[in-house]
Amino acid sequence: ENSSGVPLVHLPPDFRPPEKCPFVVPGGRSGGFHLLHVAPSSSGGQLEWSDSVWNRDDIELTGVTYETDATLDCLPSSLINSWSAARRQIVLGDFQKFITSKFGSLESGWQAYNVYGDGQVDFTDFIEGCKLAKFSGNLLRLWSMLDVQNQGVITFQEFIGQ
Repeated sequence: ENSSGVPLVHLPPDFRPPEKCPFVVPGGRSGGFHLLHVAPSSSGGQLEWSDSVWNRDDIELTGVTYETDATLDCLPSSLINSWSAARRQIVLGDFQKFITSKFGSLESGWQAYNVYGDGQVDFTDFIEGCKLAKFSGNLLRLWSMLDVQNQGVITFQEFIGQ
């Protein structure tokens, strides 16, 4: 689904899946992968893009897919909200100091990560921003602390830990 809730593709009745099934496909960017779902619908089925805003990357539907656990959202549940407030504050404080030292301010750092200027950064953009900044921390751990609602995107407020 894109941000307006419209599926990427409607499937004919002959291809109606028995239940919602998540899978991972390669993205158009180097090293990019995306979580998709195929789900039953009243007209047959539909393909939904589940891990970020749909227009940020291309997906490759070449027949190569990787089935995932049916309970998968964006991050494993063991990472979501598994950090103490003190631990989160320390890690985010260190990240903010790093961003400020690299870009001069958190706002300038956000602009480097928010390459599309739409006020949202997905995990792929976050990884690319960290590479650009030469940040070498645990990116999955940091992302789980920023994207506390597990939506697959963060805003500036989340980027600065609020």
